[in-house]
Amino acid sequence: MLRKILYPISLIVVSLVLSLLVIEVGLRLFYPQQESMQWFESSKKYGYLLKKNFSQDFSYIGYDFVMHVQTNSLGHRYKEYNKANFDNPLYKKILLLGDSFMFGHGVNMENHIATYLENMLNGDDNRHHLIINAGVSGWGTLQESTYARDNFTLFNPDIIILLFCSNDPDDDDNFIANISDNEKGVIYFPGQIFLRDNSHLYRFLYSRFHILLHNLVLKQKAKKQKDVIINEQSKSAITTEQWERSLKILNEFHTEYLEYNKQGKLMILTTSPWNKDHREKLKTLSNGQNLLFVDLYNETVNLPPDKRRLAFDRHWSELIHYISAKKLSEIILSPETSHTQ
Repeated sequence: MLRKILYPISLIVVSLVLSLLVIEVGLRLFYPQQESMQWFESSKKYGYLLKKNFSQDFSYIGYDFVMHVQTNSLGHRYKEYNKANFDNPLYKKILLLGDSFMFGHGVNMENHIATYLENMLNGDDNRHHLIINAGVSGWGTLQESTYARDNFTLFNPDIIILLFCSNDPDDDDNFIANISDNEKGVIYFPGQIFLRDNSHLYRFLYSRFHILLHNLVLKQKAKKQKDVIINEQSKSAITTEQWERSLKILNEFHTEYLEYNKQGKLMILTTSPWNKDHREKLKTLSNGQNLLFVDLYNETVNLPPDKRRLAFDRHWSELIHYISAKKLSEIILSPETSHTQ
């Protein structure tokens, strides 16, 4: 009796495993999936962080480009810091905050805003500016500001540059709901990370699940607020309620930063400087002194889409990284800014 029950069950299991193997092989041969990003590690406080002293060469399927991801001993995608300079008054410390745009998806570090900014600021005049790139893919404003606040005494930032993205409010929602672990995902099970790193079938299904989830969120927002605007670059939208919360977070962060450093400056820019909604909302934060909205509209509005974004990725092109660094360096080196530092 037991044998009669086990035989068909075993047959079903074996057939299922063989079917999955056939699909896996087929995907590898005819529809390979993008490799996984392996530079994250779980964090109880921030949801996740970048691994320290980690290296991965990340290839984009169908394109002749490899993104070299190298993190330093603090888990930042940048060269190793001379940590003694964090306390050196001769150095102006500039802390960069943001998500995948500040992390630098799709570009290598020689074409990243951090490298451009450091070269422009220091130049040949023996100036001393220390760039600290704390950008982490998928972080929202809450994670970014929390991380910065926790490390004020380590980095001693004279200037903080925060790059706002239209999906930051959604990332904040996930962080508040305690589902922001990019390493384990929304649903975690034993063996998941192995499958993520090794199975094309898993990555195929996982990406489709995220697309469906993303579209569901947009659909719910459209029902809740009819005039919600979908950002063409990040394919996300911000409701009025989310804007109110984001602006409050930024204002409170600015207040806390000034409590630590009365001479500090917070500079905010957007990943979509040509977006009217972003510009209008973020401009309301600026006081013209120690909280500035860095408006890149004039420098970017006439650029065609293929000059704004990478062909293989929706993130900033190398040109936008350069333009952003140039505008920031001009402001930082201006007599008004230099005088107050």
